[in-house]
Amino acid sequence: MAAKMSVAATIDRTKVYAETIGILPKAPPLRCLYCGAGVSFVPQHTREIGGKVFGVQGYFRLLPKTSHDERCTFNIQGKLDTIARRSLGVLQALEEGQYRFRLLAHKEMRDLSLHSSRINLSRRYDQREAHSASASIAEHLLLSAYLNTAKRVLQLHARCQADNSLRHVIELVFNGLSISWDEFYYEPERYLAAYRWLGRKYASFPIAIAGRVSKIEAIKTRGRLLHVVKLMPSTPEKYVRDSTVAELVGASVWCSQESWLQPLQQDDMVLIFGYWAQASAHTLTRVARSDKAAFRKYLERRMTMWLHSRSQIIRL
Repeated sequence: MAAKMSVAATIDRTKVYAETIGILPKAPPLRCLYCGAGVSFVPQHTREIGGKVFGVQGYFRLLPKTSHDERCTFNIQGKLDTIARRSLGVLQALEEGQYRFRLLAHKEMRDLSLHSSRINLSRRYDQREAHSASASIAEHLLLSAYLNTAKRVLQLHARCQADNSLRHVIELVFNGLSISWDEFYYEPERYLAAYRWLGRKYASFPIAIAGRVSKIEAIKTRGRLLHVVKLMPSTPEKYVRDSTVAELVGASVWCSQESWLQPLQQDDMVLIFGYWAQASAHTLTRVARSDKAAFRKYLERRMTMWLHSRSQIIRL
């Protein structure tokens, strides 16, 4: 299990970058820059998201049956150990390189978010107030540890060279029950599966949605200025009840803090973690404008989420 690498080295320790390796007349034998493990180069290629084609930058990856040194910066196992040590027990290290990540319930997360906004470190309080403040600080630290741990785990998942790398070593747990990674992590080609899952009565734990930013807007509603990030919708899929109709799913995330979204730009790839839901006005019907369209009608499903912390949205 290892991460994608943007830089490698030749046998004589000369740095080779993924962006410039193409100018070499012949690719030399390559090694990890930090530990010397054998690597190979994966050329730039394309990937389709939401009906649009995007380029994927070239990168270096480990050769088959090869692993990084334990202390190597690209050693995912070592990074997981570090995350577990700093997670306040949110990510538990088990035996033989296995881990367990506990997902918080919505009420727990909402309550912890409220506590964190009420922390008052005034020097003037009696013993009872001191105990209350300490409890609030402890809850705030737990929320921070939870969100930061989730952020780092998801970043590692995005960096892994195989989509299922972390699935074999991290067990997801909610209320004592194991959760499938397929129920937790969704990329654009599985937005429709995410939307349907969110419609179930027992969909009570947070999930991660990966996607590309389509639009960032400021919208005034009910006297408040809110900020929203909209992701590019999924590719239309044939509706099971009518082959002339297609379904697609869009995702949007809302917050009241403009600064949380300022680093983001259109076309950025992001991961958003938290309590997603089907939008209240969750389906928009659009009739095809051309007779040459693949479908006569499109059902645009929508899912949405409210941010409790800037850590819930990760720019990749």
